[in-house]
Amino acid sequence: MSGGWSELAEPLTALEAELRAQAPDEATAREVRPYLARLITSALHDGFLAHEDTAHGLKRAWPRIGGPFLDYRMWQAQVEPGRDYLLTAELEDVERLGVGAYSVTQAGVLLLEDYVVITQGPARLSIGPSGQLRTTPATRMVMLRELLRPPGVRPALLRLTFADGAPLPPPATHLDLGQAAARVAALARQFARWSALMAEAPNTITVPPQELAAAYVGDSGTHYYPGYFELAADELLVVERPPVACYTWSLSAYTHWLEPLPPPFQESGRTHDRRLGLPPEAPATIRLDPKGDGAAIVTGRRRGALIYRTVGAEVLAVPRVWTERR
Repeated sequence: MSGGWSELAEPLTALEAELRAQAPDEATAREVRPYLARLITSALHDGFLAHEDTAHGLKRAWPRIGGPFLDYRMWQAQVEPGRDYLLTAELEDVERLGVGAYSVTQAGVLLLEDYVVITQGPARLSIGPSGQLRTTPATRMVMLRELLRPPGVRPALLRLTFADGAPLPPPATHLDLGQAAARVAALARQFARWSALMAEAPNTITVPPQELAAAYVGDSGTHYYPGYFELAADELLVVERPPVACYTWSLSAYTHWLEPLPPPFQESGRTHDRRLGLPPEAPATIRLDPKGDGAAIVTGRRRGALIYRTVGAEVLAVPRVWTERR
C-alpha cells in the first residue's frame, strides 16, 4: 500500500470516465458509479476480509456481476496443481450441486477443465490429477454451484479438505489497494465488452459469439444464450422458448452492465419453468415489459441485457424474439 489511497482513487476515477463514455444513454451512464462502488466493495473484501466469507475450506462467491443467476449459491477455493483434495457434501434442499475445476487466463476468464454434478447425498468427491474431478497442471480453482430454489431453504453442508482430511489454509489476503483497483478495472472492462457485444443485436437472443464462447462454458450441461432488449416507450418484448427437454430453464434480465436489476425488480426481472407452472420441457411464451401489465418479466427499464439458460439440455435451441406494441 505504498502509494496510499491514490492507488485506489485515481484508477477508479479514470475507469468511471471510461465506462460513462461507453454508456448507450444517460440513464446507463448514471449507473456506472454505484456499479463500480459495488465492484470495489467486493474487491476490498476479498483483499482484506476474505476470511469472513470462508468456512470449511470454501469461500463464498457472491453472485453480483457478469450476468449472475440468483438461484445459485456459489463457492470457490484456490487449489495447488498436483495436490489431492476431498469434498464432502450433504445436499439438504439443494437440487443439484455442480463442482468444476478451472484454469484462469491472463484476462481473468475462467476456463472449464472438468465438471461433476451431484444430485444425491451424502457425497464424497475426490479432486486431483486422478480424482473423480480431474485437475491438470493448469488448474487453479475449484468452483461449486448449489441450485437452491423455493420451496427449498436449506443450503448444502459442504467441506473441502486435503485428501487426508487435513484442513485447507485460510485464503490469502493481499492487503493491496492497487491490486483491488486493478481487479475492478479488469472485471469492469471485461463485462463492458460483453455487454457491448450483446447490445449489437438488440431484441434478440443468440448463441454466444465466438469471443464469448469460452467464457460462457461455466458449468457442464448448462447452456447460456446472451441477448439484449432495447424498447421504445410503447413496446414490450416477446420471447418464445422452444420445447426442449431439460432439467430446468430460466430467462433473466440485467442492467446494461450485467448486474442484477436493482430492487424492486430483482425478482420480477426473471422467470423460469417452475415459476410459470410449466414442465421444463414445455414451450413457453414470455413477455418482458418495463412497466408490468401482467408480464412474466418486469424490468423497470427499456434497455438491458438478457440471458436465457437451460440446465441439463442435450441440444441447443435458440428462443425466437420479437417486439410488440402495447
